[in-house]
Order: sequence, then C-alpha cells, then structure tokens
Amino acid sequence: MPDAPRDGGIRVDSTARSRRTMLAFDLPPGNGVRWVARRKIEVVAAVMAGAITLEDVCQRYALSLEEFESWRQIHGADANQLVSRRMKRGRRI
Repeated sequence: MPDAPRDGGIRVDSTARSRRTMLAFDLPPGNGVRWVARRKIEVVAAVMAGAITLEDVCQRYALSLEEFESWRQIHGADANQLVSRRMKRGRRI
C-alpha cells in the first residue's frame, strides 16, 4: 500500500488519461492560504486532472467560480504542463 499523501495531498487515478498511475497533488490546507502562483497552479492542475472537483475546490478554499476561472485563464497553460510532466515522469504515490 502506498504512503498517504502529505497533508492536503490528493490522489488521482489517471486511467481515464490512458495510463495506470497515481498522480500526486500537494494541495494547500483549506484555511489561511496565501495564494501565490505556485499554489494556484497546483489547484488548477488538480482540477484539470480530475483529482478534485471544481465544486470541492470552491468550497474548500471559499472561491467563487469567477475567481477560479480567472486562475484557470492565467495559470491554465502552466497547470497543463504540470499534469503532463507528472504523467511523463510518473510522479506516483
């Protein structure tokens, strides 16, 4: 059995993306987060990979849909690269 992810970590079974790997996302805790670009990219990537739903993200971090969409517009390309790199490198849990 793999180790549990760090606090706030989310696992995603990426078989829907045609690979049998578990991708790890180091999501920040749900309260008192200072939103730097790196954290926003991690959250957007987790949603893009299906590790967590948009509704769960908005509830967990008290975000509006508009705010998350602005993150996706600004950081979507970086988040997509993050997901791709983790799939290629096999960042597994």
